[in-house]
Amino acid sequence: MLLFGLFNFAGGIGRFSLGTNIAYALGSMSGIALAGIVILYFYNGKRMEKGKVFSKWFFYLFYPVHLLILGLIRIYCL
Repeated sequence: MLLFGLFNFAGGIGRFSLGTNIAYALGSMSGIALAGIVILYFYNGKRMEKGKVFSKWFFYLFYPVHLLILGLIRIYCL
């Protein structure tokens, strides 16, 4: 989260005023922080009992398949 905010801050140097740049960097970090807080709040310390096989294969396949789809969309649009 901090690295993401740092990159956003560094990218805004020279384009925005200091106050605007800090606000933009903090705003970009807030979504990541909120997601982490929600995940930690709702985690009960137990592994899921139902749907282990579906969850496992869904996450193994999701990343390469969605990159393939995005690549095909890019080729189609160009």
